[in-house]
Amino acid sequence: RERAELQLAVRMAEKEASAEQASREKLSAAVASLGNEVAFTQERHAEIAAALDISANANAAAAALRNELEEAKAAASAERQALVGRSEQLESALGRVRSELLSNAEQVGHELRL
Repeated sequence: RERAELQLAVRMAEKEASAEQASREKLSAAVASLGNEVAFTQERHAEIAAALDISANANAAAAALRNELEEAKAAASAERQALVGRSEQLESALGRVRSELLSNAEQVGHELRL
């Protein structure tokens, strides 16, 4: 009877040891899986951080280009206004030259008739 109890106790201890071993293996697998997930998450985090840096650089470059474009537009507008002013001056000078030529032609015609 003691022997049966002893065998039962041994079997129970073996079952507990086996259950503990299985539990340790499951926990080890879970820890390994979590370690992989942490590594994956850290990689994704690094990729996102790099993408955010690229995005910030792109936004800064776009802002600089926008400023350059506005400056170029302002310069083009000023140049356009200067050209309009110069065109008006040239048209006025051309009108004076035409008037002078007409006056000279009339005077020459008048002198030729004399």
